[in-house]
Amino acid sequence: MSENHSISYRPITRRDYPALERFIDRLSPGRCPADAAAMHLNRLCLYDNLCQSTYAKAAVLGPRIAGLILGRLCKSRGLYPAFLRRARSQAALLLSNRGRRCYNAYRLFNQTDWQMLYNCAEAFEGELLFIAVAPELRHQGIGLTLLSSFHKYMLSQNVRQIYLFTDSACDFGFYDRQRFDRLGACYWPAQPAKKHFAFYLYKFSYTP
Repeated sequence: MSENHSISYRPITRRDYPALERFIDRLSPGRCPADAAAMHLNRLCLYDNLCQSTYAKAAVLGPRIAGLILGRLCKSRGLYPAFLRRARSQAALLLSNRGRRCYNAYRLFNQTDWQMLYNCAEAFEGELLFIAVAPELRHQGIGLTLLSSFHKYMLSQNVRQIYLFTDSACDFGFYDRQRFDRLGACYWPAQPAKKHFAFYLYKFSYTP
């Protein structure tokens, strides 16, 4: 698509936060507009990741965010203060029964992820926290460009190995195609079923 030629890439700033919220909302086009709990949960995830990030870059198309990547160095503090926005999103979730169920599920998912990491014998210096491209702009190389810039950042920091969490609701095959190695998986429900939700732990090594 010729529109891709107008896309630029730059670090995000605090002034981008409202545009990032609109971007996150666009990642779930099938969601009911009245589903406020899902909206607040998406924004809680966004700001939770931003608070940890030492690297944040956006693909920008005009006034819109077309893609986003967030990552961190494990021993460094986050550089993108969004604590108040994170707290507001969490408080908004806790106002309704559905919101509280969503928040409890979010906590459970995080605990599952960290349990996989705890059981892993690998050592890591960095984490890929989040990567996504707007649905209408996928398959144009935007995600690959964002990922390449993230790898360059990690290499500049002498990072040897990174990890990431993902799940079966995401395009986890993207990481398989980009030479990430799957280290572990956890399924819900735990017993074999025709339909289950899967949590995955991946790594990427910068050394042979």
